[in-house]
This record gives sequence, C-alpha cells and structure tokens, in this order.
Amino acid sequence: MSNRLKDLDFVGAGFHRLDPDLIVSHPPKINWGKLYLNKSDEERLAFAEKLAASMNHAAFMIQKERDKLNDLITLKERQVKNVQAALDQNNKLLQERLDGMNVERHEFTKTIAGLKAKIRELEGGNKR
Repeated sequence: MSNRLKDLDFVGAGFHRLDPDLIVSHPPKINWGKLYLNKSDEERLAFAEKLAASMNHAAFMIQKERDKLNDLITLKERQVKNVQAALDQNNKLLQERLDGMNVERHEFTKTIAGLKAKIRELEGGNKR
C-alpha cells in the first residue's frame, strides 16, 4: 500500500499523520522568561499546576487517539482474518469443483476411448 493510500486511510478514520520533523525524542528545555521569574512563588505554583493540567489533558487526548487507532487496527485485523477465511473457503470450493470436473473429464475420456475402440472393431469387422 502506498503512503498516499495509508494517509487517506487515516484521514478517512479521522486521524491525521504527524509531521516527522516535529517529533523529537526529548522535549526542549524551557527558557523561563522574565515575567515568570518575577512572579511570586504562589503564582509560579499556580502556573505550574495549570501547565501540568494542560500536559495531562494533552497526554489524555494522545492516549485517547492511540486507543482509537488500536481499535481501528483490531478491526482491520479482524477484517483481514474474515477475508482470509472467506478466501480459504472459496479456494476449497473451487478445488472441489475442479476435482469433480477432472473426474468427469477422465470418465468422458475413458468413454470416448472405449467408443473409438468399438468403432475400430466394428469397422475392422465390416471389412472382413
């Protein structure tokens, strides 16, 4: 499957591919500005609590999206297994039908060969 089709599959399910250039292994160091450094300890604590709440909410949203993707993957795996089972059943039926046709063909071939032998026998008997 091409990347374009994979992207369409994600977009169709309501997901968007992340820009790989924006993904980093370690978060950047926070450069606290003068406004933050000039605040009182209580204001810094309130800011840190709000920041932590925002980060927790972001983590929750990411986990929720991961859960949706996991559900989507589970559904796709189930669909693949169902299709595989249907293909196996179809192949089995085709093979049984082909085997039956081969038996018929073999019987027809034997019958034709027998009839040809009788014709030769009769033609040989008429010539005498």
